[in-house]
Parts: sequence; C-alpha cells; structure tokens
Amino acid sequence: MGVIKEKSLKVETGKTVETYRVYKRRWFILFIFFVLYFVGSIQWIQYTIIEDVVMDYYGVSASTVNLTSVIFLLTYLPLIFPVSYVIKKKGIRFSMIIAVTGHCIGSWIKLFSTHQTGFWIGFVGQTLVAVTQVFVVSMPPKLAGIWFDSTQMSTACTIAFYGSPMGIAMGYLITPMIVKQEPESVEETGNDLFLLFLIIAIATTVVTVLIFVSFQEAPPVPPSEAQNTQTQESSNTLQSYKNLLTNGPFMTLLCAYGLNIGVYNATSTLFNPIILEHFEDGGPFAGHIGVVFIFSGIFSTVLFGVILDKTKRFKETSLGAYAMTTVGMLAFTFAVTSEHKLLIYLATFLLGFFANGYIPVAYETGVELTYPESEFNSTGVLSTGSHTMGGLFTIFFTFILTKTNSFWTNMGMVAFLIIGLILTICTPNIRKRQDALEQHLINVNLEKKLEKF
Repeated sequence: MGVIKEKSLKVETGKTVETYRVYKRRWFILFIFFVLYFVGSIQWIQYTIIEDVVMDYYGVSASTVNLTSVIFLLTYLPLIFPVSYVIKKKGIRFSMIIAVTGHCIGSWIKLFSTHQTGFWIGFVGQTLVAVTQVFVVSMPPKLAGIWFDSTQMSTACTIAFYGSPMGIAMGYLITPMIVKQEPESVEETGNDLFLLFLIIAIATTVVTVLIFVSFQEAPPVPPSEAQNTQTQESSNTLQSYKNLLTNGPFMTLLCAYGLNIGVYNATSTLFNPIILEHFEDGGPFAGHIGVVFIFSGIFSTVLFGVILDKTKRFKETSLGAYAMTTVGMLAFTFAVTSEHKLLIYLATFLLGFFANGYIPVAYETGVELTYPESEFNSTGVLSTGSHTMGGLFTIFFTFILTKTNSFWTNMGMVAFLIIGLILTICTPNIRKRQDALEQHLINVNLEKKLEKF
C-alpha cells in the first residue's frame, strides 16, 4: 500500500497483545500539511505588506487594505468551535479537503481581481482563504497525535505550526519583490499583482492535488496506545471550557496573552505604513523587517522551551519574556524614529525574539494553571482570545496611525504591553501539572521503599 513500517512496539496486557507502529509516510503527510499552512499564511499579509501600492492602485483606504489581514483573525472566534467539531466528527482528511479546496478557489478568485476596480473581488477570495484557514490552524495537535508516537509528537506539532510563520516570512519577502513600489505605469502594477496571485494559485493547486491523491486519514496501525484509546465526550469538552472560563488565574493569563499577541498581530500588519512614514522607498525594507521579526522567533521558541524543561519556572520565564517584549517594542519605537536602519533591524530582532518566545511559554503556563483540563482546550481558548484581540488591535491602531503618526501608534502598543505586564505580575505562580507529577514520583518511590522493606 506504499506505507513503510519504521518501527513497532508490542504491549501485552493480560491475554491481548497490542501492536503500535509508526510509518515513514508520516513525514510526507506532515510535509503536505506544512506546505498547505505555508501557502495559506503567505496570503495573510499579501496585501498589507504593500499597503501603499494597493491603496494607490485600487483607490481604497488603509483601513480597507488592513481588513484583508484582519479577516484572518476575526473569523477564528465564530468558527473555531464548529470547525473543531467537524475535525472531531469527520476526521482530518475530510477537514483538509475542505481547507485546501477553499484555499484553491479563493486563490484563483483573486486572479480575477487585478484590474483597478477589482479589489472587492480579491477580498472575496481572501475571505474564503481566511475562513478555511481556521481548519488548518486547528489541525497540528490532531495530526501529530494520529501519525506520531509520544517521542516525536511535540516535534511534529512544532514543525506543523511553523508552516504559518515561515509562510508569513515568505510573504514579507517575495511580495515587495514582485509588486514594485514605484511602477512605470498602472498596467505594470496590474501585471505584477497578476503574477503574484498566479504563483500562489498554482502552488495551492499543487497542494490540492497532493491532498486529494495521497493524504490518508490515519495509519493502518496506530502509533501509540494513547491514540488507540483516545476518546473525548462532547459533554466533557463543554464542562472543560466552563472550568477554564471560570478559572481566575487562567482568565488573568488570557487577558495578558491577548494584549501581547494583539500588539504582535497589529505590528505585523502595520510594518509597511510605519516604515514608509520614515523611508520613501521603504516597501522592500518593511518586508525585510517582517522577515527578521518572524525568523528571530525560531531561535527563541526553542530556547524558551529548553528553559522551561530545565527549570520548570513558568511564572518567572513568562514574566521575563513579557517584560523584554515590552522593552523590545519601546526600542523599536525609538529606532524607527531615529531612521537608522541598523538600529531598526536590531530592535526588530529583539522584539521578535521575545514576542515569539512568549507564545509557547504562555501556552505551557496555561496548562499549569488549568491542569487536569485538556491542553488542546486551554490552548484553544488562548488562541481564540489572541486572534480576536489581534483583529481589534489592528483596526484600532490603523485608526490611530491615520490620525497621528507612527511614534504615538507604537507608544500606544507599549502602553498595552505595560498593562499586560502588570497582569502577568498578578498571575499566581500555580503549577498544578508539576505538583501532580511530583506527587506521582513521591508515591512511586514510596511504593518501591515499601516493597524493599
């Protein structure tokens, strides 16, 4: 069947012997998903990173252009729960087909929007991509659990997740390269947009074919006992969400996390107008800044994960990352004002390093505060809050930027980060999961001593 067995494990329980296997094909499945997430995420900032060009060509406002990014954030809140239900009931293959079909149709619709009156045609395509992207955002933990065993599950989930930031970084890089900031004619801008949309449409079509032809729902034999026996009753899920939303420390974390990621998303969207206020030819430079912002997070995500594994100091690590994110935003504010490119690059790296690194720290802190609730549920609530806040912040700071300037816009973001920092300080240092693990180890050691006695 084309499925290659890599290793297997037999677990004997009483008279039954269970066999668990992992397959080399799992890496191909993961690759297909990564590419889907990658191509969809390129489109998230496809318009906003060339905001000035889009405004001039289509004759629309900055707020309207930014809606093409905000739509990816605001669709998450109303759709995450029905999408999660579909993934659970219909499986990952069915859900992936919905996602890639929407991506493909949306990408080709945008190809017909490259005339000067076609902005809203493009927005329809963008909305379709955004709506079906919710299926992709919700997929990594499920995909990793179905195809990978416990020794590789976290790694697989991380790789799947990084399809998004890598796609965003590529969007920052290639979009200003293809669509010229100072075209020789209006027709040249239309041709550049057509080429940009065509490349994405073809790439999405290739991914669509791969998913339809080769994407499997699950391996013939499960990779672990956990996947073989995993069941979740809907009533338990509803009770879990109720427990999360009535957990005071977790709600404090949710507010702090929402403010942090709200600023993160607003900054990502507004790089172009912020930079163009100080540099006439700042379009490509804004794209490079975006790439630095994203790629700095690759190092910090790994580093903060190691720190948490070694120290188990969730409160201290969270507080440190949040404080340095605030410092990074303040540094970025004054670096942009100085109009010194090297300082802007350094400040962007600092901001991206700690802002991206804070994300997994917040997720792990959320698990500690809410144990034994499902990690999927606590992460989902944090993601929903941050996506919603990101959309609202983008709209709000776009308005502030048009009414004032980049300095006061950035200082407004600093102010919200200071509020989030105060909330982080107020979050209790609770480690329910670690306490449970430590108690388990104490019980095991006590049983061993009693056996020896």
